[in-house]
Amino acid sequence: KPVDNIAPQAVILPGHGAKNVKLQDKVTLQFAEEIILVDGGALSSKTAGPLVRVTDEKGTVVPHTITWNKSKRMLSVKPKGKWQPHMRYQVSLIADLVKDTAGNLNQAQWITFQTGSK
Repeated sequence: KPVDNIAPQAVILPGHGAKNVKLQDKVTLQFAEEIILVDGGALSSKTAGPLVRVTDEKGTVVPHTITWNKSKRMLSVKPKGKWQPHMRYQVSLIADLVKDTAGNLNQAQWITFQTGSK
C-alpha cells in the first residue's frame, strides 16, 4: 500500500493576486483530503478560529469568522462586516495546525487579493 507523505494542502479562492474581489465575497480554503486538528481533535467551526489569519495592507489583523464544512472539507472566511473597498488583504493558513489521516502536518499557505468598489 502506498505511503502518504504529502502534506495536506488547500486550494484557496480567490486566487493569489485576484483583483476587484466583491466586498461581500468570502475566502474559501478547500482541502483535497480529510484533515483533523494536530492534537487529534475534530475540526469544527468552533475550533477553526486559530487556523487562519487575515490582515489588511497595513498588517492590521482583520476580525473575521470561519466556518468549517466537513462534507466539502472547506473553510470559509468572512470579515466581520464587509471587506473595505480598494484594499489589499492577506489570508494566511497557519502551518502545523492540522494534519491528514496519515499524520502529515500542513504547511503555511497564503494569498493576497484586492477588493473592488462594491
